[in-house]
Amino acid sequence: MPAEADTSFEPFSAEKRAAHTQQLIIDTATLHTKVQGVSFTLSQQTNAASGLLDEVATDQVWVSASDAPAWLATPPWQRGTSA
Repeated sequence: MPAEADTSFEPFSAEKRAAHTQQLIIDTATLHTKVQGVSFTLSQQTNAASGLLDEVATDQVWVSASDAPAWLATPPWQRGTSA
């Protein structure tokens, strides 16, 4: 266990790490398939980067899930709003 780890930290078993590894591989392949052919203009890219910086500057980006409001835990399609 890392020295700086919380005392309640319990590392995953080798089996659980293997399962997470397999899921990561599956998810990465799915993402790769879904983004093929997706393209963004330079304007879209720079506006998105600028928007993210604005959100960070105005504290609209949460560092951890515990910092986020409770409603954020519900996916937008279940909240009846669009993201």
